[in-house]
Amino acid sequence: MDHNEDYSTVLEIGKERRHLHCTRLAYSEWNLVEVMPFGVLDEEISEMSTQWIYMVFLACSLVLGALLWVFARYLKMTRQQMVELDEARKDTGLPIVSELMSADQLPLFEEAVDVIQIGARNMQNFDLLKKVGHTSKPVLLKRGLSSTIEEWLMSAEYIMAGGNPNVILCERGIRTFETYTRNTLDLSAVLAVKAQSHLPVVVDPSHACGKAWMVERMAMAAVAAGADGLIVEVHNNPACALCDGAQSVTPEQFSGMMDKLRAVAACLGREL
Repeated sequence: MDHNEDYSTVLEIGKERRHLHCTRLAYSEWNLVEVMPFGVLDEEISEMSTQWIYMVFLACSLVLGALLWVFARYLKMTRQQMVELDEARKDTGLPIVSELMSADQLPLFEEAVDVIQIGARNMQNFDLLKKVGHTSKPVLLKRGLSSTIEEWLMSAEYIMAGGNPNVILCERGIRTFETYTRNTLDLSAVLAVKAQSHLPVVVDPSHACGKAWMVERMAMAAVAAGADGLIVEVHNNPACALCDGAQSVTPEQFSGMMDKLRAVAACLGREL
């Protein structure tokens, strides 16, 4: 115990064996000495180890099984959603834009969608950007939550460097100190990007504001700023929407908004 080290040994007292353990108490000159039956302790530790290994193995098996079940359900749901989108495209004649989250789903997206969307949180997922760069599908690249305009354009370069020139940029608001709106819509980015790049820029006022009553005015401002397109969330019953209901407009509101957008565009010598 000269160097404040723990000491442990096995003592034989008569016909019995004892386990002796000595340790220095913290912030003290005292030592704690423990004497325990050696055979009983050894059996307890052995049993505890066996039980522990069994419990860990069982827990890992349950977790692995649950993960495989969730993955299988997710894959089945993804394929079913693609089938439903394809049916909607056939019924309406509208093209499909869907967000790609993982590179292993790219073959499915190449078959089923018309435009591949890269979300804000994957804007700097360079492996994913390289993969979509090898496709011929147009790519809608959303600006990252806290990304600069230069970082946004560099991410677009990753896609085009792979051989895919069909990139569309989307300004969807950035994260600032303001918390009243979901994000802060940076309309100056539309002008900045057009000054530095040939790529088209669309604006998503729905995700930028997070409030349906703001969408119309922000869409009008985006048209005035020179945006090449808009992404607007529409739902027939926003109050019952499974997600993003607060920022979704109704079909009637969307129709009225489009009339106003055409008027704004006409004032600027543009057409919708």
